[in-house]
Amino acid sequence: MVGQVSVGMSTATVYELLRKDLDAAALTGGPALVIGAAFSILLARRWRELTLGLQPTEMTELVRTQEAVLHGIGEGVLAADTDGNTTFVNDEARRLLEIDSATGHPADQIGLTPRVLEVLRSGDPTPTLATVGERVLVVSARPVSRDGHELGTVLVVRDRTDVELLTRQLDAVRLMSTVLRAQRHEFANRLHLLNGLLHTGHTEEASQYLEELLKSGPLGSALPGIDAIRDPYLQALLAAKAAAAREAGATLRIGENTWVPGWLALPVDVTTVLGNLLDNAIDAVRTSSSAVKVVDIELLQDNSTLHITAADSGDGVAPEFVEQVFIEGTSTKPQSDLPGGRGLGLALARQIARALGGDIRLSSPRHQGVELCGAEFIARLPGVMAEATK
Repeated sequence: MVGQVSVGMSTATVYELLRKDLDAAALTGGPALVIGAAFSILLARRWRELTLGLQPTEMTELVRTQEAVLHGIGEGVLAADTDGNTTFVNDEARRLLEIDSATGHPADQIGLTPRVLEVLRSGDPTPTLATVGERVLVVSARPVSRDGHELGTVLVVRDRTDVELLTRQLDAVRLMSTVLRAQRHEFANRLHLLNGLLHTGHTEEASQYLEELLKSGPLGSALPGIDAIRDPYLQALLAAKAAAAREAGATLRIGENTWVPGWLALPVDVTTVLGNLLDNAIDAVRTSSSAVKVVDIELLQDNSTLHITAADSGDGVAPEFVEQVFIEGTSTKPQSDLPGGRGLGLALARQIARALGGDIRLSSPRHQGVELCGAEFIARLPGVMAEATK
């Protein structure tokens, strides 16, 4: 070894360089740290606003509870935000409303009927009847808010099809019982008269009276032409509607082409459709300005199909209302406090007819007959009649 050379710097120089680096780091890192902290505070505040102050564990538990409750209840639930986009649709709502999940899409583009969409947009908590497919639903909506923030609207859907079916059956039975009570009273009066004739020795008059009774029949004198109809449900309904028409100052007439020799296989559906057509015709006649107040009804059986024609002497259907006459929620009558409002009868009747494979149409908004200047409706109900051998 010849020698050794050592080159270096003093510790004072190292400390000086380190101090300069620390000053530079403080000048650049300090503001960045302050800005990062400020952004973190703003981000945390925004996150709390978006999550309504819920912590992650609370959000997880809330989602689990929502899935368990909203998918497990027997009512349909559909939620929409303030922009009208769907945020939640449970299984029952998809089934009842006949829609897909469509979460995130505008509510007016997921297949809701106009009446259901109107209830959702209005946020009306009043239960409203609506028909969707073959179901009768009760829908109501309610705005939702939390801590003063508007979150949107929740639509609650309940199936009332079974209740409506039982109501129709009860109406049919009630009509039958009403007519039977009237017949019982009528027969009691006839028997009293016959008993009096026999007790007083007027046997010839009693015999003549019995012959007159056998010719007229129990309902023939009350509603001419009803003897062309054999089914007791149709007889009872027409007799009851004839009484309702008389109370309204109108006359119910059975058309001369009426011929129904068979029996109803689906009395509830048929009486619902026929009852709605007659109710609308009677209401139209009651509120009309015409001096002639008449409702004409014709029923014709073609094998298992029943054809119904209902015409009235009312004011007819206004031209601007022709396209809306079968839309639920629309009606020419003034609004009332009826549950679910007006405008459901014709929509429900057409729904039943189409479910059977038939239809109901407005044949003429202004009937061209001599007496009947009102509307005329025609219904076709396939498969509702049984054989005429019962």
